[in-house]
Amino acid sequence: MNEIAADHELSETALIDQIELARQYFVPYADTWSKHKNDIIFPEEQ
Repeated sequence: MNEIAADHELSETALIDQIELARQYFVPYADTWSKHKNDIIFPEEQ
């Protein structure tokens, strides 16, 4: 984690905070996808 944080000029704590914010934002979408993934059909390209 420290290397990734350094690459982005963040402290490790700041990186973890940002990851947590992203997780909180995307959890509802991931939950919905998990519940309905078998109902979603993507059209095949022709």
